[in-house]
Amino acid sequence: MVSEFVERGSIPSPIVISPDQRTILIGVMLSLKDVESVLIEKEGKIVGAIYGYQIVSLINEISRDCLYEYLWRPVEQVREQIPVEEIPTVRLSYEVQEIFRQIVAKRFGDVLILHEEARWPIGSLSLTQILKILSSESIKVELNGLNLKSVSTPLRIIEERTPIGEILRFMVKNRVRRAVINREDKFFGCTERELVCAMFSMDGIQSLMDDPKRLLNTPLEKFPSARWFEIPQVEGNIGVEEAWRLARHGGNSSLVVDQEFIATPWDLIIKPYLQGNLPI
Repeated sequence: MVSEFVERGSIPSPIVISPDQRTILIGVMLSLKDVESVLIEKEGKIVGAIYGYQIVSLINEISRDCLYEYLWRPVEQVREQIPVEEIPTVRLSYEVQEIFRQIVAKRFGDVLILHEEARWPIGSLSLTQILKILSSESIKVELNGLNLKSVSTPLRIIEERTPIGEILRFMVKNRVRRAVINREDKFFGCTERELVCAMFSMDGIQSLMDDPKRLLNTPLEKFPSARWFEIPQVEGNIGVEEAWRLARHGGNSSLVVDQEFIATPWDLIIKPYLQGNLPI
């Protein structure tokens, strides 16, 4: 059951704001907490969530001259640019497979965990957190010899001199959550969450206030406060179970495979599930 599964890991408490609070607060809260989304509460009920990738999309779509003004508006006034999305929920009594079914149906984001009959969530669970649970010694999963390369995705490399605005457009257009660079035959990744964290750090907010256009034209290599994590390189013939353990301690919970592919949390968890190879 879900209750037994989540006991094996750490589930962060959800962040909740009301629609009359400033949109910029979403970016700030996402930059401070290890969560994928901020929940929107209205009249005592959770009406949906706003994800980090939606903030990325807003920054990408809004005129750079108007960007800061939009971020300062209340959430309810930017609903057209940032629709509040329904967030999947599972209860502690559900089977674990329901977590994966909800994530597949959503295609992005996390799931909320609820007690029986409760209306308020006790926490949220992302693919990165699920990966940590699956790779722990307290759970045993057999994937029938499934190898890593069979679930990996072709690797796309971004040049470090690429402007941050172009990186944001790349992420939104291709529905990818990380940019990867190659630096002296080592691979480094920066997810959409790290970019949100950088933009809504003290330096980033100051840059948004002073000159948003200049900030978005900044080359990736010079982007203020951006955090890059080295992504471990592995061979594609290792098993997915071993890849879980390696990715758990790797950059952005990902692996570079045979220098040509990448295995993200989606690849490592959802692809085996869709292939019927995740017997939990």
